[in-house]
Amino acid sequence: MAKTKEIRAVVGKYEQNGQEKNRYATVGAVFEGEKGMVAKLDLIPTNPDWDGTLFFNEPYEQQKKQFDEGMEQAKRTLENSSGMKEVSDDIPF
Repeated sequence: MAKTKEIRAVVGKYEQNGQEKNRYATVGAVFEGEKGMVAKLDLIPTNPDWDGTLFFNEPYEQQKKQFDEGMEQAKRTLENSSGMKEVSDDIPF
Protein backbone atom coordinates (compact mmCIF):
# COMPACT_ATOMS: atom_id res chain seq x y z
CA MET A 1 0.00 0.00 0.00
CA ALA A 2 1.24 3.47 -0.88
CA LYS A 3 0.81 6.38 1.53
CA THR A 4 -1.16 9.13 -0.20
CA LYS A 5 -1.94 11.56 2.65
CA GLU A 6 -0.91 12.29 6.22
CA ILE A 7 -3.65 12.92 8.77
CA ARG A 8 -3.02 15.91 11.05
CA ALA A 9 -4.91 17.59 13.88
CA VAL A 10 -4.58 20.99 15.52
CA VAL A 11 -3.30 20.27 19.03
CA GLY A 12 -2.48 23.75 20.24
CA LYS A 13 -1.55 27.29 19.35
CA TYR A 14 1.59 29.41 19.49
CA GLU A 15 2.58 32.96 18.65
CA GLN A 16 5.12 33.93 16.01
CA ASN A 17 5.88 37.54 15.07
CA GLY A 18 2.70 38.70 16.81
CA GLN A 19 0.50 36.23 14.91
CA GLU A 20 -1.29 33.27 16.46
CA LYS A 21 -0.59 30.02 14.59
CA ASN A 22 -1.86 26.46 14.91
CA ARG A 23 0.36 23.64 16.15
CA TYR A 24 -0.29 20.40 14.26
CA ALA A 25 0.42 16.77 15.12
CA THR A 26 0.47 13.93 12.62
CA VAL A 27 -2.02 11.39 13.92
CA GLY A 28 -2.07 8.88 11.05
CA ALA A 29 -1.99 8.33 7.31
CA VAL A 30 -4.17 7.42 4.35
CA PHE A 31 -3.05 4.58 2.11
CA GLU A 32 -4.18 3.46 -1.35
CA GLY A 33 -4.86 -0.26 -1.26
CA GLU A 34 -6.15 -2.87 -3.65
CA LYS A 35 -9.67 -2.43 -2.30
CA GLY A 36 -9.63 1.36 -1.99
CA MET A 37 -8.50 3.99 0.48
CA VAL A 38 -7.52 2.99 4.02
CA ALA A 39 -7.05 5.38 6.96
CA LYS A 40 -4.78 4.29 9.81
CA LEU A 41 -4.75 6.34 13.01
CA ASP A 42 -1.65 6.08 15.19
CA LEU A 43 -3.07 8.27 17.94
CA ILE A 44 -6.10 10.35 18.84
CA PRO A 45 -5.50 13.81 20.29
CA THR A 46 -6.64 14.10 23.90
CA ASN A 47 -6.25 17.88 24.09
CA PRO A 48 -9.54 19.27 25.45
CA ASP A 49 -9.36 22.06 22.84
CA TRP A 50 -9.35 19.57 19.93
CA ASP A 51 -12.62 19.94 18.02
CA GLY A 52 -12.46 16.58 16.24
CA THR A 53 -11.28 18.04 12.92
CA LEU A 54 -8.65 16.10 10.97
CA PHE A 55 -6.70 17.45 7.99
CA PHE A 56 -5.52 15.29 5.10
CA ASN A 57 -2.26 16.74 3.78
CA GLU A 58 0.40 15.67 1.31
CA PRO A 59 2.98 13.40 2.95
CA TYR A 60 6.03 15.21 4.31
CA GLU A 61 8.33 13.29 1.96
CA GLN A 62 6.34 14.50 -1.04
CA GLN A 63 6.27 18.09 0.23
CA LYS A 64 10.03 18.00 0.81
CA LYS A 65 10.64 16.58 -2.67
CA GLN A 66 8.51 19.33 -4.26
CA PHE A 67 10.30 21.98 -2.17
CA ASP A 68 13.75 20.65 -3.13
CA GLU A 69 12.79 20.54 -6.83
CA GLY A 70 11.54 24.13 -6.62
CA MET A 71 14.76 25.27 -4.95
CA GLU A 72 16.87 23.58 -7.64
CA GLN A 73 14.82 25.23 -10.37
CA ALA A 74 15.18 28.62 -8.67
CA LYS A 75 18.96 28.18 -8.43
CA ARG A 76 19.18 27.30 -12.13
CA THR A 77 17.05 30.32 -13.02
CA LEU A 78 19.26 32.63 -10.97
CA GLU A 79 22.42 31.19 -12.48
CA ASN A 80 21.04 31.60 -16.01
CA SER A 81 19.79 35.16 -15.47
CA SER A 82 22.75 36.59 -13.62
CA GLY A 83 22.90 39.42 -16.13
CA MET A 84 26.35 38.36 -17.24
CA LYS A 85 26.48 37.35 -20.87
CA GLU A 86 29.40 35.42 -22.16
CA VAL A 87 31.88 37.90 -23.61
CA SER A 88 33.89 36.95 -26.64
CA ASP A 89 37.55 37.86 -27.05
CA ASP A 90 36.79 39.44 -30.44
CA ILE A 91 35.68 42.82 -29.12
CA PRO A 92 35.62 45.27 -32.05
CA PHE A 93 37.10 48.23 -30.13
